[in-house]
Amino acid sequence: MAVVPARTSRPDLGVPFAPEPRVAASGTLFSASEAPSSPAKVVSAHAREQTRCRSVVDKAMASSPLLQFMVKAIKGRNCELADPLVVCAPIPKAPIEGGYNHDRRQVLVNSLVIKSQSDALTLLLHELTHAYDACRVYVDPGNCRHSACSEIRASNLSTECSWQNEWFGTRRTPHLGFRAQQQACVKRRAAKSIGMLEACKGKDPRAVIDSVFESWKDKGLEEYDTYLGISSIVAELKWGKSACGHPGIVHGGALAASFDDAFGALFFSRRMGNGFTARLEIDYKRPVPAGTPLRLVSEVDSIEGRKVWMKATLQNRSAPGEEPVVYARSRCLFIVARVPKPEELHAKQEDSPQR
Repeated sequence: MAVVPARTSRPDLGVPFAPEPRVAASGTLFSASEAPSSPAKVVSAHAREQTRCRSVVDKAMASSPLLQFMVKAIKGRNCELADPLVVCAPIPKAPIEGGYNHDRRQVLVNSLVIKSQSDALTLLLHELTHAYDACRVYVDPGNCRHSACSEIRASNLSTECSWQNEWFGTRRTPHLGFRAQQQACVKRRAAKSIGMLEACKGKDPRAVIDSVFESWKDKGLEEYDTYLGISSIVAELKWGKSACGHPGIVHGGALAASFDDAFGALFFSRRMGNGFTARLEIDYKRPVPAGTPLRLVSEVDSIEGRKVWMKATLQNRSAPGEEPVVYARSRCLFIVARVPKPEELHAKQEDSPQR
């Protein structure tokens, strides 16, 4: 699990606070037409960007239940966070989005790169994952494998590797894969990040990431790939021995988590806004032996206002023409979150404690 020390050998960042670098999509911070022509204009431009950055960060923190939950979870472990938790600052000499500072327990956002509320949300989810990791276990900032492990978790748990971002991200080169795209994205982005760290200097970032991935095999979820169909989402997965309840049999709770994750991916793929699981019903048909290659197919069943019903089947990966072995079926109800009115959001921001 990794975060970087407060000081590194990278003085070119242009700030006294050297964050763990998350790589921006492009090293260009100004287009030719936007580039300031004098130092005074640079200062003015940076001030405007900081104000705008602070605005989108505040909106993301105020409107995202997930961010609020993460902050609450960190504090629930009696871990102190900086006040303010998030600092916006221009970093004109490095194409990074931001970072988490271990010593200060603070998130830095590059105000020259983060332009929208959705960008801020993705970055904060990533960096707060590092904050949570640093809170729950010992973190050695000088250990490249620790850094790789935490980067993998952060890239996977934030929304940066969602298929929407991979295909349509405004600041990213489209990556149009279907099978194993989540894993490919996580490895790609994690390797970019650790490649900028002093702890990983002289090492092949991708080899380090692959090594960490390999070390997780047979410790729970051995495989998990998803791809989007015309009206469904298909996940191919395999649970290892560490996910067993009875010897050799995958725990029903692990299968329930598989269903819930698949329903969440299906719901968000339909771009209906934020939503939450309200009901999860599962019929277990037969035990699942550990190591069984599984296929989970989920689809939308019906939509009634803010209620979205979905259904899914967990089966083996049968060959074409063969009857699949069904292990479980599930039905789920998601509730679309109500979008707060502008005046409600403004009142909430005024009532919230200073960060």
